[in-house]
Amino acid sequence: MVNMLNQSSLGAAASGIKGKWGWFVALGVGLLIFGGIAFAHLFVATVATVYYVGALMLVGGIIEIVHAFGVKTWGRFFFWLVSGIIYAVAGFIAFYNPLLASSALTLLLAVSLIVAGLMRIWVGIGTKAREGLGLDRGRGRADARHRPHHRCRLAGEQPLGARPADGD
Repeated sequence: MVNMLNQSSLGAAASGIKGKWGWFVALGVGLLIFGGIAFAHLFVATVATVYYVGALMLVGGIIEIVHAFGVKTWGRFFFWLVSGIIYAVAGFIAFYNPLLASSALTLLLAVSLIVAGLMRIWVGIGTKAREGLGLDRGRGRADARHRPHHRCRLAGEQPLGARPADGD
């Protein structure tokens, strides 16, 4: 029932969008123009982005400080207060020295990408060491319900005349 509602809502939304295709083309052209302007003026775009992020951090810090006074326990009060103060100070630094803030944001982005890459390499090496226990085994279990010859394969036997699964 829920699936039928989602499909009909999606169909209604898709039919409503078909009549407004010109707006999507105009939006795409506008994004290309503004992207080209930002690419041509990287320094100004960087400073504007840092000001935007700084404003968001400043507003978020103020909201967290106000929220800290609504929390009932002392431990959470200090957590929210310190977190709000750190956000607000970071927002002020972004306005006071946007180049320093842009360097810090770039450094944080670079560190997070390096850590994510190293974790994926570590997981990949760990998965390769246990080959056959990962997705292949899970797919075999799912296929075993629909293909009787896979049941024997899961137990480690290959029946005579059985075809291997696609990709094996």
